[in-house]
Amino acid sequence: MMAWGLKCSDWDSSVDEANLAIFDYREIPDNDQVITTWHANEPLVEAFEFSERWAKHPSLQIERTFIVHITEDGRAAELLKTFRAVQEKAD
Repeated sequence: MMAWGLKCSDWDSSVDEANLAIFDYREIPDNDQVITTWHANEPLVEAFEFSERWAKHPSLQIERTFIVHITEDGRAAELLKTFRAVQEKAD
């Protein structure tokens, strides 16, 4: 899970906390680990590039990317266009 934008470190921490809570704050099996990063001071394109180049799970193959865009203004088309451009560049 990668977070970008306002208060993205809060999203990162919330996902980490939820993953720990699911396992009652005990050891989390490798396949159930949720790897998180936050990208507060980076342009969105750099966060997408990180996702394409470096975001790996230690024991699972990532097959899909989901973009969750939470905002009052609709920028979905812009985000998808940027993400697809990064994907094409990575190929």
